[in-house]
Amino acid sequence: MTESTTTPPRPPVAASHQGGATRADDADREQPAELMPAAERPPTHPEKRLALWVRIGVGVGVLIVAVLIAGALISNRRQAIQMPVEETVLRVRGMQISPVPVDRATRLWEGFGMARARDHADISAEVSGRVIERGGNIDPGQPITPNDVLLRLDGADYLERLRSAQSNARMLLAQLEALDIEQVSLERQIEQIDEQIRLTTWEIDRVQEALSGASATDLEVVRLRAALARLESERARIRQQAEVIPSRRAALLAEIDRNTHEVALAQRQYDRTTIHSPISGVLQSVDAQFGEWIQPGQKVARVVSLDRMEIPLRLPASAQGEIMPGTEVVVRAAGGGARLVRQEQWTARIARIAPEADTQARMVTVFLEVDQKPDGDNTSAQTNEPPRLLMPGRFVTATIPAHAGNGATLTVVPRRAVMDDRLWIAAKDADGVSRAQPRQVRVLYHIEARFPEFVAHETQWSVIGSGLEHGEVVIISNTDDLLPGSRVEILSADPAP
Repeated sequence: MTESTTTPPRPPVAASHQGGATRADDADREQPAELMPAAERPPTHPEKRLALWVRIGVGVGVLIVAVLIAGALISNRRQAIQMPVEETVLRVRGMQISPVPVDRATRLWEGFGMARARDHADISAEVSGRVIERGGNIDPGQPITPNDVLLRLDGADYLERLRSAQSNARMLLAQLEALDIEQVSLERQIEQIDEQIRLTTWEIDRVQEALSGASATDLEVVRLRAALARLESERARIRQQAEVIPSRRAALLAEIDRNTHEVALAQRQYDRTTIHSPISGVLQSVDAQFGEWIQPGQKVARVVSLDRMEIPLRLPASAQGEIMPGTEVVVRAAGGGARLVRQEQWTARIARIAPEADTQARMVTVFLEVDQKPDGDNTSAQTNEPPRLLMPGRFVTATIPAHAGNGATLTVVPRRAVMDDRLWIAAKDADGVSRAQPRQVRVLYHIEARFPEFVAHETQWSVIGSGLEHGEVVIISNTDDLLPGSRVEILSADPAP
């Protein structure tokens, strides 16, 4: 029996240094295949080829099976029933655009203000004195006229001054009359002296003729000439007195004029001791009591007239070019219930407009005037009740229409149809089908009005400046459900009752 030769296993080589283990592994890899165990021996070349063909065959078989299954499924599938697609039609309400006169779509400016009396008077004393009388029913809230006496001051001193001035006036008038008499007398004296001088001159001439005939003496001539000289001297003196008469009259007339002013001043001062109201109205306050000493300039009463009220109304500065003086305005009381507000409204007119606007608040002041009759018949034809008077200090609001141009027209649409300056119109396509199309527009302003020819029950409208043409149809309902190109059916603007 032959003994098989076996190679004893190689004992492990201990690593004597850092790379010892690596050299041992390399030695194991370099071991011949015939010396390796059968389980660890690598496959030969024929074995590798067989394994490759097996894998290819399995893959092709799986692919064939999948193709067969797909064919079976396709051959046994059910045919889907094809239904015709119907386009959804939205039923909406539309309004055809047509021009509206500008006076029906006028822009309204709303402002606020506080009423005040156009005519009022703070009555002050013009002279000093003690209050000795108060008029009857002189209390705040009482009506008063210019003929009613408010207060009467002690005027004894002013009366004495008046009487003294009047006495001086009478004395000056008497002096003027005496001066006229004196002038007449002097003129007569001058005439008499002229006559005496003429006679004396004639007598001297006769005496001189007698001297030539030796029938008179020189002494007689001297006596006559002396008398003539005295007459001429007297005439000169009287003429001098007569010549100063005009200057004396002028001075006397000036004195009379001055005295006339003193009399008038004394009379006014005496009249001012009785204090009247300068206007008709209602007493707001009385600040003087009986027995009180009043100084000139001291306020004694305040009277307010309710016939004409003024309201400084504050509006945006942009309204300054759209409102005009003379426009009628409805003024309403701010606050209160519906019934109260309906009664408390007044008709006013724009009296004037302030030229400058407030640069900080961007507001302009418009002055309104309300004419009312506190004592007249103000009965309303609608309610058959007298409306309340607009009292000073009342806070009110007013809506002022902008000035409308002659013959101008505007375009209006319901306010609910506009969203972010965009609305929907219904336009016909090539097949004549109505489809919704968005349209960008420019909104000028919004108004509260009624246009029954468009939408009977609509009160809120937007005035369009550009973006729409007359004749186009604007969709005014179901705008949230619309998409560009959606098919729509236009219904009447007003729902059926």
